[in-house]
Amino acid sequence: MLEINTNNGNLILDSKTKIRFSYLFPLFVTDAIPNTVTYSFDLPDDPEGINASYLRAARFFDSARKYRKLLVTIIFNGDEFDSGILICTGYSNHRFRCTFLSTIFADNFAEFEMQNVPELMIPITLGNTTSEIVAKAKELSEKQYPDSNVCFPMIYAPDFYGDANTDFAGILNNYQNDGYVINEITKPWETGDPEEGDYETNENSLLPCFYVREIIRQIFISQGFFVKGNFFSSPFTKNIIMLATKAADRADDDYCFDGEVTTYYNRSGQIILKCTNYDIKSGFSFNSTTGEVLTSGKGYYDVVGENLTFQYVSGARILYIDILYKILDQTYFNVKQLTIASNNDVVDVESIIGSFYWDDTQQIAIYICCNQNYIPISGSISIRGTSQNTLNRFAKSISIGDSFNGTTIASMVNAIRSLFGLLFFVDKKRQVVEVELAANIIENSTFYDITSMVISAPEKDWEDRKKYTVKYNWADEKLMTPLVNPTGVIELPNAISLPKCRMNTILKIATLYRYLVPSKQDDGTCVWKEDVTFINHKATAGLANEDYTIDMQSLVSHHAGNGIIVPYFPGEGRSDVFGNQNEMRLTVLTYFGFSNKDYNNNAYPTASIGNLNSAGIKQPNYQNLRIDDNDPDNIYERAIKPMLDLVGNHETITVDIQPNYDNIKRILSIFRPSTENEKHPPRKVILDGAEMFVKQFDFEVTTNGIAAAQLKLAKNNYEY
Repeated sequence: MLEINTNNGNLILDSKTKIRFSYLFPLFVTDAIPNTVTYSFDLPDDPEGINASYLRAARFFDSARKYRKLLVTIIFNGDEFDSGILICTGYSNHRFRCTFLSTIFADNFAEFEMQNVPELMIPITLGNTTSEIVAKAKELSEKQYPDSNVCFPMIYAPDFYGDANTDFAGILNNYQNDGYVINEITKPWETGDPEEGDYETNENSLLPCFYVREIIRQIFISQGFFVKGNFFSSPFTKNIIMLATKAADRADDDYCFDGEVTTYYNRSGQIILKCTNYDIKSGFSFNSTTGEVLTSGKGYYDVVGENLTFQYVSGARILYIDILYKILDQTYFNVKQLTIASNNDVVDVESIIGSFYWDDTQQIAIYICCNQNYIPISGSISIRGTSQNTLNRFAKSISIGDSFNGTTIASMVNAIRSLFGLLFFVDKKRQVVEVELAANIIENSTFYDITSMVISAPEKDWEDRKKYTVKYNWADEKLMTPLVNPTGVIELPNAISLPKCRMNTILKIATLYRYLVPSKQDDGTCVWKEDVTFINHKATAGLANEDYTIDMQSLVSHHAGNGIIVPYFPGEGRSDVFGNQNEMRLTVLTYFGFSNKDYNNNAYPTASIGNLNSAGIKQPNYQNLRIDDNDPDNIYERAIKPMLDLVGNHETITVDIQPNYDNIKRILSIFRPSTENEKHPPRKVILDGAEMFVKQFDFEVTTNGIAAAQLKLAKNNYEY
């Protein structure tokens, strides 16, 4: 009846082996992915030493090297019942003390960071050139999921780069004149003088936003699961995207030359320092005869010679070292010169550094040389096209894993689960995961009638009512967020006039979905202050783990005059190029595609978290991620409240059922994904005509059969 199998064979069981399994229905667990848990049980130390050989060879489970774990499969009545970790916690009286924990993912997978999962790092190619990349970003943004897994909506983020990129224009995915803004390598100065002109390069960045459905799907696919469920088909979740706060910047090493000085080239008495061991990147080429570095790129250049050593040859003991560039076959321009008088035959020069700006497209040659009284012996030369290297290039490819670098699988899954009230039904044997909105399960699932299974009188239990708090992590920004004009970042006049502040009142700004409460200042005056506890409900929320709270920010600017609706991202973001590695914040939006137009009547990629209909946008094919508690279709009423109503129920009923294998299989099917033919699979039970959910299912198995089975039920019709 009961077997415990390892990769090398079965463990030995005896008549004293009793395993009690405990299942919690996904509605009533704190973790996104529920596990099977067993109470402690004993395994014999058999005379042949089989159990001892398996358990003592198992690797340690903890840093203290006290517990060992072994991957096992539990076989029950000939069926593969469950798989996971058998943990050996001790040894006493010739018996091993053990417990079992089922594992949905590979060992420790939930704690993996997104970038460490190869399947999540599969690239989405954008292109090789800037024009290809921005064209691909537009193409992806014009499509809808599942034809596109990512989009690039305009986002107002003036502080995204902090002081690291002062050229940034303040808008991520800046879209103007039917295309994403391309960063300029150079912009010519009106005065012709770089010291007085306006030099801008890194004015735009691309920041990918991935569809939440695709993030969840890829996480499970990476572990070999087939994914299905209402979450992937509901219009409510179709257009929800997650903003990763990490820009798709590319740190290129174009226009770089590094070489070791090993010889020289004599050109009419001009001794050019020549490198035979060198590393050169695109944008530069190397004249192996003369030792010159060639380029035709416009911009700034830095030239550095370090640890240079020169040997005296003849003539005056005065060493001249020059950094030069010249137009081919024309005169040269002197960037920097050092003059060193020395009586030594060997002269060491710590460094020579020079910078210049080239504003033409003709090819130039860059080099370091000395006068013919000396020859170079050793040293190094480094040349950088600094304009090109500090340019914020767009990444040639993106991936979910890299965009959410540093975020663990557990935090991502729990964050999305808490926002939508998701339930995960998992069958490891079939390798299927079904992801359902809790509200859909509560409203639409069918039931099993268990009245005939029950063999004991129901026992009612009155538990302390659970207190929940719905926690949305709002940005601590001022109410009046500046509007954004697509021709540049300017502040437009505020479109909202607030009434006089009075105590004991609450003010709701409907179009911004913000609530204000009065606050008394030190001087006795009363001012409006933003209040985040805007949902008035008896059961309030802790669905989101404190460590993984999603930013539910009011990200819609008020629509007025020539302003455009643009999500507002406060604070600094993350970038590999500019060194920003701020803490990852998971922020969700609704993506509306190219559904809105600016004052020039040009469509642009639009995202929001508010009801855009208030700004005149008609979206019959979209269900918005609204959080207004007066809207019956908002995310709280739609996804979270039905679950809280049930989970907060403080009355449970415990019954014993007939302990046979058919009953066990029937009840366990409630905890597992539906079959192909089940549109609304049984997720509830009926006892004596009352509709209930199975809160907990416990049963005990021995080598001879099932010893006992018990259900803890929660009513489905609780009213406040």
